[in-house]
Amino acid sequence: MNIRRITKSALLGATATVAILGFTTLTIACGEDAKADVGATSVKVTLDEWVLAPDLASVPAGKVAFTVTNDGTQDLAFAVVKTDYPAGALPVNVDGSANWNAQGVQIVKGVESVDVGKSRLVVLDMQPGNYVLMDNTVETVATGAYLSHYKEGMHAAFRVD
Repeated sequence: MNIRRITKSALLGATATVAILGFTTLTIACGEDAKADVGATSVKVTLDEWVLAPDLASVPAGKVAFTVTNDGTQDLAFAVVKTDYPAGALPVNVDGSANWNAQGVQIVKGVESVDVGKSRLVVLDMQPGNYVLMDNTVETVATGAYLSHYKEGMHAAFRVD
C-alpha cells in the first residue's frame, strides 16, 4: 500500500476520526502534539544514530501510543517485534539485519520511516509478552560493506504486562 506523506504544517496537531461502514473507527493523528486513542499508554521513543531510547521499559497490555521522534541526522526507522530473545541477540541475516522470519520472532509492526527532525505516532494494541523496539535499516557503505542499524545498537527491550 502506498501512503502519501502530508506536510506537518498542513496537519500539525490534527486528529481525524472517520467511521467506516459504521463498524470500524480509524484514527489518523499527525504532528508532534497529536493525541492517541483515549486510554492508550503513551511511550516516547527517541531515535538518533545508533540509539533507540523509549522513555518506558514496560507498559500494561492494551493500546500503546508510541510517539517516535528522530533526533538524528538521517532518516531512521521504527519497528516492533514480539520475541523472547534479548534485544541485542535476535537472529540476524547476512547483512546484519534482524531476521524477522526466524523462529521465535513475530513482526508486530513493520518499518515506519521517520524523517530527520520529525515525529510519527504509531498506535498498537499490544498483548502481554516481551518485545524488541528497533530500527532494522541496512545501508551499504562506499566499501560495499553493510551497516546494520540493529547491529549498531538501535534496539531496546520492551515488556507488556
